[in-house]
Amino acid sequence: MKSKKIAALIAAIIAGALLISGCTGSPSQPAVTQEAANAPADTPEQNTPEQNTPETTAENAEPTENAEPAAQPAAEDTPVEYIGGDVAKAAALKHAGVNESDISWIGVNMDRENGSIVYEIDFDAAGYEYDYEVDATTGEIVKSQKEVDDDYQAPAAQPAQDSTQTDEPAQAAPAAQTQTDYIGEAKAKSIALEHAGVKEEDAMWIEVNLDRENRTVVYDVDFDAAGYEYDYEINATTGDIVKSQKEVDDDYRAAQTQTQTQTQTQPQTDYISEAEAKSIALEHAGVNEDDALWIEVKLDREKNTVVYDIDFDAAGYDYDYEINATTGAVVKSQKEVDDDYRASQSQTQTQTQSDYIGEAEAKRIALDHAGVKEADARKLEVELDREHGRVIYDVSFDSGSYEYDYEVDALTGSILKSDKERD
Repeated sequence: MKSKKIAALIAAIIAGALLISGCTGSPSQPAVTQEAANAPADTPEQNTPEQNTPETTAENAEPTENAEPAAQPAAEDTPVEYIGGDVAKAAALKHAGVNESDISWIGVNMDRENGSIVYEIDFDAAGYEYDYEVDATTGEIVKSQKEVDDDYQAPAAQPAQDSTQTDEPAQAAPAAQTQTDYIGEAKAKSIALEHAGVKEEDAMWIEVNLDRENRTVVYDVDFDAAGYEYDYEINATTGDIVKSQKEVDDDYRAAQTQTQTQTQTQPQTDYISEAEAKSIALEHAGVNEDDALWIEVKLDREKNTVVYDIDFDAAGYDYDYEINATTGAVVKSQKEVDDDYRASQSQTQTQTQSDYIGEAEAKRIALDHAGVKEADARKLEVELDREHGRVIYDVSFDSGSYEYDYEVDALTGSILKSDKERD
């Protein structure tokens, strides 16, 4: 019994000691823990919702009411999503393989093409004119065109100027030639109307725009009168007529109805001859047949009217005529500066087709340049043609979602023009 009591007493003493040690070792920490649980616990309860609520709102901006105000500025700031003119220019220059330092001039404009916003980029370099359209959102090249710069002679003096002290005057020259140096819209309009033999009061509408054509500033003058459409380009500095075009106005209904009736009832035996049509065109142009470098006459149908299409070059100008095959009336007359007018033009006439590279080679050159296999090309066509007094192969085809159009020099095989557009 005594042993049991002693054992129980010892156990009680040990338990009491443990209890005392527990009270002395932990009372401060539970107290701190309770304070931390009471005081700091309030802080998380207050701060956590405030800190998390903005984060949660930002993450869930789309499903909350705050998303609508956030979405509206995004819609208004849509242009910010465009790649920018500099990026578009860099993409075009890279595709063309041209350094920016080598270009003579460059124009970058934002435009809408087939429902898509694009950057239209035009520049000249090393004797070629480049025309690009770059998707303003994706940077994809929608259109690329390269053709021989017919005016690549005047800039020949620029390198010498750039390497001398004439850099500053050369930069000041464009600034010096302001619109005050131009003849003005009224004068340009007067020149065009006088050349066309049309009084201003007889013109149904007149539009005059200042434009740049082959690095020459011109006034583009368009108007309708007496069933015809007129298109003129007037040199903005000198007043010279750079281009004149006259053709039947499709919307001139009374004349159109008569033309359709005549076309349907008139047999081909009643047409004037090719020789008569050619004579009419030459007489209208004031050109002797002996002075024409080449003359091409084709019977064609234009806007429901049977016409003779007559093209020729003379004295540095390109002429394009359409002569009504029944009446001999001049339906269209166009005269513009022949940019390819060279002394070597006369040599072209003496060359025969045996000197040409051939359709197969022209086709190969175009396909290789486009990176398209012949098996993947659709609507592949090759035609021998004449462009500005130069014999060319016109090669056109479709591949993927693009249309390709090439002009290949029939003698040298060089690519004079390359055009790629979305189909």
